[in-house]
Amino acid sequence: MPRTPVLLTAIAMIVLGLLSGGTSVKAQAHPPLQYKCGPVLETFKIYPLYWGVWTTAEIDAQQDYLTSLAAYMSGTGAPKGQVPMLRQYGVNSVSVAAPVTANPKGAKALARTDIENIIKNNAGKLPSFDAHTLIMVFPGKGSTLQGCTGCGYHASESNTAFWAVVPQDAGPTLALVTAHEIFEAATDPGVNNSKGWISHDGSEAVDKCNGPKFPFITLPFGQIPGAADDTQGGTCSTTGYIEAQKKFDQVSLNIVTGGDDLRGDSSATATFCFPGGSRSFTLKSQSDGAWDNNSDHVKTFTITGADLPLLFFASVTITLTSHNSFPETDDNWDIQSVRVTVKGPGGSGCVLDQKGSPLSRLTGSSPSVTLYRGKGC
Repeated sequence: MPRTPVLLTAIAMIVLGLLSGGTSVKAQAHPPLQYKCGPVLETFKIYPLYWGVWTTAEIDAQQDYLTSLAAYMSGTGAPKGQVPMLRQYGVNSVSVAAPVTANPKGAKALARTDIENIIKNNAGKLPSFDAHTLIMVFPGKGSTLQGCTGCGYHASESNTAFWAVVPQDAGPTLALVTAHEIFEAATDPGVNNSKGWISHDGSEAVDKCNGPKFPFITLPFGQIPGAADDTQGGTCSTTGYIEAQKKFDQVSLNIVTGGDDLRGDSSATATFCFPGGSRSFTLKSQSDGAWDNNSDHVKTFTITGADLPLLFFASVTITLTSHNSFPETDDNWDIQSVRVTVKGPGGSGCVLDQKGSPLSRLTGSSPSVTLYRGKGC
C-alpha cells in the first residue's frame, strides 16, 4: 500500500493475529476493487536491493521467500482448475533477480527522498525503470521508515517507474509485509500517478484483509496476506486462489435514449479500460441516423487479441461528440439505461445494468459518463 496511517493499523493487526496463532479462515469484507485505468504489472521482475546491515543467511532466506512467492503468483503449484487470486486483476507472471547489496555505514530513519536516492545511487547495479520492473529496497537492521513504523510502502515515479520499500525490522512479519507490498504494487503500481485497482474508499487490494481474525494464508512455502477477491464480491481470499475464470470475446451494449435524442450529426463512443490498454468502439458515427427519443439500440463488438475474463470489463466510458453545423449548438443526449453483457466460449455474463430518469445527461460541457462493473447485475 502507499504510506498512510491506515498501514500502521493494518500491520499492527497482523502482529496481533500472529501472536494469537492466526488460525481463523473467516472471510472478511473488503470493498470490491474498481479499475481506474492505470498500469498493472501483468508480467514483471522484482529487483531486490539489500541496503545496510544484512547477513548472508538473512539475504538467502528473504530471496528464498521472494522466489517462492513469485512462483506462486505465476501459478506454480496451483490446485487443479484454480489460479492465483491476483490473476483476476491481470497479474500473470513474476520472477526475481539476483540480490544487489549496498552497505553504507550506520542506520537511519529513511524518508521517501532517501529511498529514491538509494535507488539512484545504485543505478549501476539495478536496471532502468520500465513497465515490467519492480525495484524493492530492503533496509537492514536498525533502519526505519519515517512515518511508517514496522511497515512498508510502494510508490511510483511515473506510469512506468515503480518501487517498494520494506525494512528488515518489520520483524516477525517481514514476509507478510513483503508480500503485501508486492501484491499491491502489482495491482496498483502507478499509485502516485495513475491509479490501477482500488476500491471506492481508496483501499488497495490487501489493505482491509489483515486483522486478528484473518491475518494470513498459509501456503507450502510460507505465509501470505489475503487480498480482495472480486469473484466473491470483494471478500478477502482465504486460500490465495480463485477458480479459473471463463473468458469472453464479444461485448454488447444495449442503450436506451431518454427524453432528449442523440442528434443525427453527433457521434458516440464506448471506451473500456482493460489492464493491457484502453479500447474504444463506435456506438454511432456522425453519418448514422439519429437515436430518437425513447429508442433502443444494441451494439455488439468483437474483442481483438486474447479473450478476457469478466472482471477485465471493469468500466465503460460513453462519450458524446457534437459536430455542429451553423446555427447548431452542442448536442444534449439523455441516456435512460445501459446494459452491458459479454459472450464467448465460456457462455455469457452481465457486466452492468443501470437505469435512471435519465441515468445520465451528456452535454457539450459534460460529454462523458463512466459506468462501473457489477452495478445492477
